[in-house]
Amino acid sequence: MHHALGILELVEMVCYNLGADGDSAYGTLAALALTCRSLQDPALDALWSHQESLIPILSCMPADIFNVRPPWCPSALPLRIVRPLAPTDWKCLLFYSRRVRTLETSFESALAEIYPILSLCLLPGTLFPNLRSLSWYSESDDEFLHIQIFLTSTIVYLDLTYEPSATSCSLLSILGRTCPHLTDLGITLSEFEYESDLNCTAVSIFTLPDIPHSVLPRHASSRILENFIWSMGSYINLESLILQFNMEYSTEESTKLYIALTVSCSLNSLTRLHLRLGSCDRNPSAECTITDGMMRILFYITKLTSLQLTSAAQFTIHDGTILDAAQAWPCLEDLTLDSFCRPLTPPLLTVESIYSLAQHCPRLRSLHLTLNATSLPAPRSLFNALARRQNLRRCASLSLQFRGRAISRAEYCDDLTAEMQANYERWKEVEGLVPEFVAHTD
Repeated sequence: MHHALGILELVEMVCYNLGADGDSAYGTLAALALTCRSLQDPALDALWSHQESLIPILSCMPADIFNVRPPWCPSALPLRIVRPLAPTDWKCLLFYSRRVRTLETSFESALAEIYPILSLCLLPGTLFPNLRSLSWYSESDDEFLHIQIFLTSTIVYLDLTYEPSATSCSLLSILGRTCPHLTDLGITLSEFEYESDLNCTAVSIFTLPDIPHSVLPRHASSRILENFIWSMGSYINLESLILQFNMEYSTEESTKLYIALTVSCSLNSLTRLHLRLGSCDRNPSAECTITDGMMRILFYITKLTSLQLTSAAQFTIHDGTILDAAQAWPCLEDLTLDSFCRPLTPPLLTVESIYSLAQHCPRLRSLHLTLNATSLPAPRSLFNALARRQNLRRCASLSLQFRGRAISRAEYCDDLTAEMQANYERWKEVEGLVPEFVAHTD
């Protein structure tokens, strides 16, 4: 054997590069594990590193334990044990399960009788003691409770999808202790049904004739989400928080959610905050806007490097707020303020916001704003005079609402972003087509 293969880091790098090829690499990694002792552990680690089901791990147990012999077809027959388990039955399973680093799975109905056995026989953190990333999807409280099988102190990334309830949201109260190294948390709350949304059996919908049916679940679910955020506890030193919720909120409701965020999250550790509220299937109402006051609540999170606020609601934020935001977040690298529905009124932000970000956020590399470009500063030298002119040279995207001569807006954008130079001629073509388009629409 070549002496280079005696370097563990080198062998691990080779094995994980092979593992990146997906299914086609499984045979190669298995052959490496059988080749010699020094290659066995790195090859097996790469082979078992990523799993999407518990069935491969359970296949490591003696075949006479279960009512079905491998290879199993989960949709054909539920799995159950046919004899009591012995201590030796776990040896092979635990030998391989400790190699799993990433688990992306959901509640598997074929294993409904196996989850309780795993909870009964194995202490928390025993099944996957070296797990780093966990994604878990469930549709009910009974299914969600089985997440305790997988939780371990080594987890740094956790992605959960579940129906919010007092039971499921209670998990957040102990995450700081169960997963002390957690730095990245993603949560998707599934849709509500009307019956569970209302949560009040004494009130009949017919006694509220003036309130649209769609408003009631919105108010009920906003309280659940607010309580859910408060329950997280500031002792969780999260670096990243991503929340997606397919409901539309009023300005008052959203303000409460923002306050809950700033109080419940660790302000010294949170660097990435992504919020997606609402659905593109629902048109925004005038009551649902993201205001200057809501934006200023987030200024307390001073370490932000990435902020993405995506909503069906319209943004009514002014240039002064963006200036204050740029000063509050000097390390900002990514900023997105995006309404994915057609705005009810023109946006309030102007190119002055770009000046503020260029001057105070030297690391900014990705910018997505909708600006009112009705009027632009006449002298192009205004932006040139700023010492931070180069700060926006690498911005990935800039969304403008154009009014007036399209070519003047294009020239202005070209001055901001060098990458748009290649599209300059296309904008000239657009300018020539604008009069014809306007005449046709009139």
